[in-house]
Amino acid sequence: MSPQLTLFEIPAHGRARREDPATSKAAAATAPAADLSERILRALRLSKAGMTTRELAWLLKADLVSVSPRMRPLVEGGKVLDSGEKRVGDNGRASIVWRAA
Repeated sequence: MSPQLTLFEIPAHGRARREDPATSKAAAATAPAADLSERILRALRLSKAGMTTRELAWLLKADLVSVSPRMRPLVEGGKVLDSGEKRVGDNGRASIVWRAA
């Protein structure tokens, strides 16, 4: 199996909190979900050049607003590093290039 295929592996079901109503738990049990932080980390480990948050969102088929807030905890946990580089995207803005620690 190619290591790239593991980027898109998705757990069998979603997650719900204990205090969530029964309807949320039922929905989580049937909806596919992914541990996005883990998928981000896998993508960065496979990337030689590092990736911006926007590139990660595109690769992982996730919303930018879902990927972006996961970067700080990964940095604080020592799993991801700011490479010190910036990359200009299609929007003309420079973004941090992230790398796996």
